[in-house]
Amino acid sequence: MSSSCTKAPDRKIQTTQIARGRRPLQLGSLLTVRSSFRINNAITVTAARRLICSYFINHVYEQCEAYARMATPEMREKTAKFPDHYIAAPFPWLSLLVLLPCAVLAGIGVRVRISAMLLMVEITRGTVALLWQQM
Repeated sequence: MSSSCTKAPDRKIQTTQIARGRRPLQLGSLLTVRSSFRINNAITVTAARRLICSYFINHVYEQCEAYARMATPEMREKTAKFPDHYIAAPFPWLSLLVLLPCAVLAGIGVRVRISAMLLMVEITRGTVALLWQQM
């Protein structure tokens, strides 16, 4: 009984395709294309998710690099002499403890929704901070 239930939609597709003038061999290739599209779609979604996560990993790396550059003795002197021009970068605790693990977890597909939500909160926070500085 269960096998007839699963074949009913296929028979309906076959009937409509044959009514349109397609041969059963063409129908098989049509079904293969549809199933391969689903596979390619999953691969595309995974690739897109990993690219987005690589952006956040790069963002964390840039913040750590900025902190390391601002911690050099010559930059500390410049920050002390010209506090309006050089702003000391704080240590990126939030990035290392929250963003980096969220980006890695979302990249490998673990808890994607909550990880992506936290990443979007960080982007929103950064955007609001930038807009606030401009006012």
